[in-house]
Amino acid sequence: MDSFSAIINSIKKPLFFISRTDFKKIDLVKDLETTIPNLADRATTFTSNDIQKDLLLELKEKFSDFSRFDPAEKVKTVKESLEIVEQIESEKDYLKKSTPDNDAFLIVDRLKKLSVPIQYI
Repeated sequence: MDSFSAIINSIKKPLFFISRTDFKKIDLVKDLETTIPNLADRATTFTSNDIQKDLLLELKEKFSDFSRFDPAEKVKTVKESLEIVEQIESEKDYLKKSTPDNDAFLIVDRLKKLSVPIQYI
């Protein structure tokens, strides 16, 4: 697991599985209390986006006592966690890699936008 997106997918898979089964198999997925926080810690090292880091910390905290939750709390935690993962994925620089070519493209694109007459903006 080398990339941010792979780690996020590893977090998402068990949560999505649980939600897909209408939360009936929530207890079949073991070790979420340790797995999700460990993956969130690992993902934090792959992003410089502060919003993503805050969301990953929030995700980590949600699973701190997951095994002690009653079934209703577990369902709520999984639903909220899926929403957090979606927010992480929707961050603009989620898949963006800064490369000279990419940066040059962005500059040219912004210059083109600046040259558009004001009436068309």
